[in-house]
Amino acid sequence: EPSLAVLPIADGELDPAKLPFRARARWGSIDEIWERHKGTHSKLGLLEQLDYMGKLARQLDSAPVRLLYPQSGRATAAVCEDPEAVIDYKLYWIKCASTAEAHYLAAIINSNHLYVSVEPLMPKGQYGARDLMRHLWKLPIPAYEPENALHHELAEAGKRAADRAARVWQEKKAERQETGKATSSRAARDDIRKWFSESDIGAEIETKVARLF
Repeated sequence: EPSLAVLPIADGELDPAKLPFRARARWGSIDEIWERHKGTHSKLGLLEQLDYMGKLARQLDSAPVRLLYPQSGRATAAVCEDPEAVIDYKLYWIKCASTAEAHYLAAIINSNHLYVSVEPLMPKGQYGARDLMRHLWKLPIPAYEPENALHHELAEAGKRAADRAARVWQEKKAERQETGKATSSRAARDDIRKWFSESDIGAEIETKVARLF
């Protein structure tokens, strides 16, 4: 579930002064807490910390469709169609020209074919493969072309897989809750990956991705 937070966003800008009175007062209180407890070597104010290197401001002018993927670990992608969603700092995102392009890329990134290709490029740490974001786009993934039949088929398959994955997770989540098992994002990824690897739509996507590169 999404986390709730207070962000100083007003009229599409990062400007605490433009917030309504109560929100401005709340932001002021949080800012004071930050100043009291931040590290002794930190020179950044709270707003500067939240927007370090523009990681928040760049999202205020986001495209309607974004592709999300993680910083490390196994390549996993999801399509975000909420332009007001704020993406966590451990996720990377790129703007997509269309929903079809986003599902095309998600289908490729979620395939085992891509994992086999990118895994040897990634350094290994204590908790597994790292720095996915540095190596993912080194692979010869073709840019999406709507008139390309294979690209169009992959986009359609990616959309179907996403819709089915959402339903699968709701069922798995209910089962986990009944038995007291975890329903974390990691559990969701594990359950969806297992389903995908055994499903007809997963096999279809693997076959199509293998034809790309």
